Amino acid sequence: MEEKVYFVLERAVRKKGMFRSQRCTVVVTNRRLIVAVLTRQMEKEWMNEARKKVKERYQQMRSEGKGKFSSGMGAVMEAYNFYDRYYEMSPDEILSENPENFAIESSQIKKIHLTYLEMDGDSGGRDRLSINVVWSGGKENINYEGRDIVKELTKFFKEHYSGVKVSSNVF
Repeated sequence: MEEKVYFVLERAVRKKGMFRSQRCTVVVTNRRLIVAVLTRQMEKEWMNEARKKVKERYQQMRSEGKGKFSSGMGAVMEAYNFYDRYYEMSPDEILSENPENFAIESSQIKKIHLTYLEMDGDSGGRDRLSINVVWSGGKENINYEGRDIVKELTKFFKEHYSGVKVSSNVF
């Protein structure tokens, strides 16, 4: 079966120790989890490219007769989709993008536990997904701020990662 990217969890944070963490993107395929590390240099290059795209797209939309506000917002939203490129790349291309990137084959994974933490509006916090992976190479703890996808991920892992114990706090 051909390997395919199913989920891209952008702006995730991987715990590297008690007080250390690393920004990354978790790419979920039908065969493995890929942790794509986001370096400061990559972020800087992406921001420069995004600014350039925003300018170009803004000018194009204005020439098409669109208003300033809708042109500006449309251009920004298009440039912001930096992480969507992972859906277009092959898993091997993602791995080779940065020497710090690594993959965990589903056959190496023993257990995945997904925890969804819903923050109340008063605390100012964002909803968060915690992904704990126990595998033959150790443990990974990754936090992802964003929408609730625990049910989708739990179902996906149960269907595609045979032999892996999958659990979550959402039913």
